[in-house]
Amino acid sequence: MRKILFNLLLLVSVGYITLAQNDLQTLYVQATEAYKKGDYEGFLKGMQQVDRLRPNHPTILYNLSIAYAKNDFTDQALRTLERVVWMNTNYPFDSDTSFNSINTLPGFENLVSLKKELITPYRTSTLFKEIDKEHIIHAEGIAYDEKSGAFFLGDVRSPKIIRVSADGRVTAFGEATRLQSVMGMDIDNRRGLLWVCSSPMDEMLQEKEDKLSAGVLAFDVESGRLIHSGYAESSEALFGDLIVAENGDVYTTSSAASHAAIYKFDIKSQQFKLFHLFEDLISLQGLTFDKAQENLFFSDYREGLFKLNLASGARTELMNYTRQSLKGVDGLYMHNNGLIAVHNGLRPFQLTAYQLNTDQTAITSFEQLDRALPEMGEPTLGALTGGSLYYIANSPWPYYDTERNLDVEKLKSTIIMKLDLE
Repeated sequence: MRKILFNLLLLVSVGYITLAQNDLQTLYVQATEAYKKGDYEGFLKGMQQVDRLRPNHPTILYNLSIAYAKNDFTDQALRTLERVVWMNTNYPFDSDTSFNSINTLPGFENLVSLKKELITPYRTSTLFKEIDKEHIIHAEGIAYDEKSGAFFLGDVRSPKIIRVSADGRVTAFGEATRLQSVMGMDIDNRRGLLWVCSSPMDEMLQEKEDKLSAGVLAFDVESGRLIHSGYAESSEALFGDLIVAENGDVYTTSSAASHAAIYKFDIKSQQFKLFHLFEDLISLQGLTFDKAQENLFFSDYREGLFKLNLASGARTELMNYTRQSLKGVDGLYMHNNGLIAVHNGLRPFQLTAYQLNTDQTAITSFEQLDRALPEMGEPTLGALTGGSLYYIANSPWPYYDTERNLDVEKLKSTIIMKLDLE
C-alpha cells in the first residue's frame, strides 16, 4: 500500500494530473489515512471521490478495488480489479493480503490466470533492423520512402535525422541546425517530402534559451533541403506525431497536457494553424486517416481513441465493447477496417489490432499482435507501408531520471520490428 501511495503522489507532483491537483492529493491522503485506521467505509468513499476526480488511473483503481473488497462489495471489487489487470500487470494483487476476502473466488482466480497470460511474451513480428547507438541515441519516429526503399529515423536526445538506405548504409540527413527533438515522421511520397515533428523536449541536449516553439518541417527526400516549416503560436505545444494527407496537407498532435490539440499545415496556403483544441483531453498522441480521408482517428494517452470529422469538426469517442484497455496509445495506424495501436502506456507493452464496426464508431474485437517481448524497451511509433508495419521497439524513455538525464550505460542498439499484417 505504501509504495502505491508514493507512486501516485509522485505523479501529482510532476504535474501530469492537471485537474485540481491539490484536491486530488488531499483526498487521496485522507482516504489512505482512513484505511490505516480501519475505517474501510471512509476509505471507500474517499477512493470513489479520487476516482471521479482522476478517472482511469490504475493506482487509484487498484486501491478502489481494495476498498470494495474491504467493504464486501465483491462484484465491484472484481470488476475494478479486472480493469487494473488489463492496464498494468505489475500490481501484486495475487499476493496482496488486502484481497483475502475474495482471493478464493473463481473470479479472482480467473484474474490471476489473466495476469499470467498477459505477461507471457507473444509475437507475430520479426526483427527487421538494428541501428547501432553510434548512429542514433533515442529513436522515436520512423518513416519509409517507397521510391528508394530507405528508412528515416529521428533522434530525441541529439536532435537529428538519419537515413538508412535499402542496403543498410546509415547517413546523416537534413539541416540539423533547424531541428529540435525529432518525434513523429511521415513521408509524402507524391511530392517527395519527409515531414517531421520538431519539439523542445526536456530530454534533448540543448540549452533552454536556444529552444524554439514546436514545429513541423518538410525536407526534400533526395537532397535533404528544407522546403516547408511551420511553428506553433503557443509555447505550450509539443508535437508528438503527424500524418500527411493525399492532398499534401499535414496534421499533427500536441501531447502537452496544458495544450492538447491538433494543428494543420495547409499545403496550398502554406499556413500552419491550430485546427482543434481539446480542453477536456490530456495528451494527444497517434493519428491516422480513414480510407476516404474524411475522418481522422487519434489517441489521447489517458482517455482512449477518438474519431474527428475533418469537415464538421464533430468528435466521437470510440465505444469499446472489449475488455482491453484503450489507455496509453502512442502510434496509431489504420489497416483495412481496423486500427493498430502501439500501447506503451500499458504494462506489459503491446501492439494491438482493433476491429471496428461498419460506421467506425466502436471497437468490436481485438487481437494482441506483439506483447511483453524481451526486446521491448518501450515501443513508440511506426511506418505502415503496403501490408507491413515497421515500428521502433525500444526507445530509451525508461532510462531517463527525473532530471531528464539519460543513463547511457543502459543504451542499446535501436531495434526495428516488422509486422506482416496480411
